Amino acid sequence: MKRILPILVLVATLLAIFMPILWTRYVGKRALEARILSTISLLEKDPILDELTISYRDKVITNLTKTRFVVINTGKTPITEDEVRIFPTIDFGPGTEILVTKILRTDPPNIVCSIMANQHLGKATLRFLLLNPTDFVDFSVYVTGPIEKSPTIDARIEGIKQVSIVDKTAEQIEAPRRTVWPVYIVGALTVFLMIFVLVAFKQTLSQHRTRNLLTGNPDLLDGIIDKSQFERFIRDRMGFITEKQREELRSILDDEAKGFQDRRAQLISLLTQRIGETAASTNALYFLIVCVSVLIIYIFWQLFR
Repeated sequence: MKRILPILVLVATLLAIFMPILWTRYVGKRALEARILSTISLLEKDPILDELTISYRDKVITNLTKTRFVVINTGKTPITEDEVRIFPTIDFGPGTEILVTKILRTDPPNIVCSIMANQHLGKATLRFLLLNPTDFVDFSVYVTGPIEKSPTIDARIEGIKQVSIVDKTAEQIEAPRRTVWPVYIVGALTVFLMIFVLVAFKQTLSQHRTRNLLTGNPDLLDGIIDKSQFERFIRDRMGFITEKQREELRSILDDEAKGFQDRRAQLISLLTQRIGETAASTNALYFLIVCVSVLIIYIFWQLFR
């Protein structure tokens, strides 16, 4: 018990320090991300194109690129219109011109949003009323002109230092990562095991107290002189032993074939042995602490990876 107490204190202290911090970061995290899902040149070089004239709204175009984006709330808190100072604005660079923008889908479908294009500057701005965690807007932008580098994004939102733009052209669009179902099962198992930890800790603490009692009063067992005193001591002081060990003590106590003094000496010897040895509850406590620690690490790894 003396070895387990410092470990318990250390584990409890670390959990008390880090769990509130991690939980606060988890529930308070704010982030917005723009992802490039695909970039397609709609006017590839082909000999036949040299003989064709392609125009859009009476304007001749020589190249046209379609870029598909998704803007997603990757944080843990909602982002409202009132918190936005500069809405996410995608810049395709100088010399480009935006012809068309089109919202393809939103999740959930009832997101109120729009795209405003500054055509001649090659910029498209996404406006929205509210984006809850994992909400996203999927849209396409059709651009003409020389695109010399990857699009950039500019935004200014309360609590978000920077909005990043990630090129995912090699990946297919997928739903935002949500908490995987095993986390809920592991969480329930962790709570279940914590109950056993408390029971094992209570039994281990009971043994520790009984051991300290005998250390401070070495003649305590020698002072037990009748059966009722033994029964009371086993009931009140030996709560940490297993039921099989308890039955063993009772069988000795009830063995009328032997004289009481012989049974008394055997009981004192066995009680001293049980109090001094490592109880099954202590071994269970070690095992359960390891299991719970592993499960907690798994849960936090799933939530914060």
